[in-house]
Amino acid sequence: MLGWSEGSILAPLVVRNEAVKIDALLLAGYCNENLKKILTWQLTGNASLIFYRRLFDYHRRGYISREDFEEDRFHVRDQLFGGRSFAEIDLDHDGILTAKDFAPSAIEHLNAMLRAIESNDDEWLKNNHGVRLTSAWFKEHFSLKPNKKILPRQKLPIHIFSSEYDMMTPSFYADDIESEFAKRGKTNLTVHRFQNHDHDLNYMHYIVYGKISEGIMAILNTAAAL
Repeated sequence: MLGWSEGSILAPLVVRNEAVKIDALLLAGYCNENLKKILTWQLTGNASLIFYRRLFDYHRRGYISREDFEEDRFHVRDQLFGGRSFAEIDLDHDGILTAKDFAPSAIEHLNAMLRAIESNDDEWLKNNHGVRLTSAWFKEHFSLKPNKKILPRQKLPIHIFSSEYDMMTPSFYADDIESEFAKRGKTNLTVHRFQNHDHDLNYMHYIVYGKISEGIMAILNTAAAL
């Protein structure tokens, strides 16, 4: 069974329920925590930082330096930042661009969204959240047990496909669950890591260039070998 992003939360629940026979789990855009924690991670500047790092963090240091920002290797700075200077974006004045510098506007939306969910304000969600979902949907999802509690109890083969530039869920989630399996002495988890891949494992490369990405090929080859 393949589960991607939100599906990586739901697929292990199908395995746990044992209603159908599943030989292996293939999980991409892997979520180790529940949706509320993932949304909080996204909307505290982390998703924005990862998006910008792919274009400006040329040395993969986890932040954007003034030098890399000013080099603007891909000639996208003005388009993305509207002519704002490095100093204007560096809100905490520490000389580098991190999640903290991109957090304020995202946190405002996060807090408003969580208030709307708590108060069942579906009208606010309809008008202000990019994806049409209800407060009941969010509340049910927030209540689901996270993968970090479910996967270590499973015995079937599990493959996680993790992307360096995943804006939707942090790549360190794959590291966390891998460490948990190692601590328990379990050997049924394999983590596949891909540099310069995004949340969809560069699936769009096939649409745009007619080329299947390394990450997508890994899923196909893994499934074929099971």
